[in-house]
Amino acid sequence: FCLDIQLKLLDVNWPPALKDNELTSTVYTTMVHDDLITTEEVVLWRGIRVRMGAHIGKPHCEIDPTSGRMDYLGPMINKAARIEGSAPGGGIHLSDEALAAIKNKQDIMSRLVCQPAGTIKLKGIAAPQPLWAVIPKQLASRLGAANS
Repeated sequence: FCLDIQLKLLDVNWPPALKDNELTSTVYTTMVHDDLITTEEVVLWRGIRVRMGAHIGKPHCEIDPTSGRMDYLGPMINKAARIEGSAPGGGIHLSDEALAAIKNKQDIMSRLVCQPAGTIKLKGIAAPQPLWAVIPKQLASRLGAANS
């Protein structure tokens, strides 16, 4: 889901005010293909840079009395929110548990680049957490940009 959304955000017809802002303007990069010879200019950034995070676990579920919709609560939800907040704009962070859940899914792993994001102290969680930065292969240059 996160991989697909990061790619789809590049195709949004953003308002002119965003296109003209240096923080949200279009940035291109050169992508080298698998043959190591062929290159192509591709969009690396365009528009709002949405940060994402994922964790896996069983939340406490209850119906919200005001909206009548399902509400998800508990430590798993809090951890997911903190992981999301640790990612840079345009980036995706995963917990160890989330990475373990997809590690054997070749259809997902073949579409992404993954590298350690570090062991990060997350608000409300006692021990620092090892996190992983992932991004669609087409946007792999973002990982270098996030670290610079």
